[in-house]
Amino acid sequence: MKIPQELELTLNSNTFAVLKADFDNVLQKTLTNMQHKGSEAAEVKVSLKISFDKGVVSDIQIDNLDGQEEVIIPRFDHKVSSVLQIKDEVSGTLGGEFALVYDDVREDYVMREIISPQTSLGDYLG
Repeated sequence: MKIPQELELTLNSNTFAVLKADFDNVLQKTLTNMQHKGSEAAEVKVSLKISFDKGVVSDIQIDNLDGQEEVIIPRFDHKVSSVLQIKDEVSGTLGGEFALVYDDVREDYVMREIISPQTSLGDYLG
């Protein structure tokens, strides 16, 4: 059986690597634009929207819960924008086949991959 992947929900973890990369790119573009345009001020905004979907999963195991269970499936949408005389914006989403689970060892929430016992053609071609 496949071991579920976990994603730590901290800004310092790799979970939000895309958000951090988007921030770095927008910051660099903003600084470059400021120098080229002779601007002395700019604003960079980071927005993170969080939404929960409820789902029922069956015949899988999440955090030692067997059978049919209701789980919370989180979704994180981010937007990084800069305002100078030109606006530059990038957005992305973190979500999918992960359930929100409290990890007693970490004493924090993590996103744990939902693994179905059903096999796919890819499992045989692997």
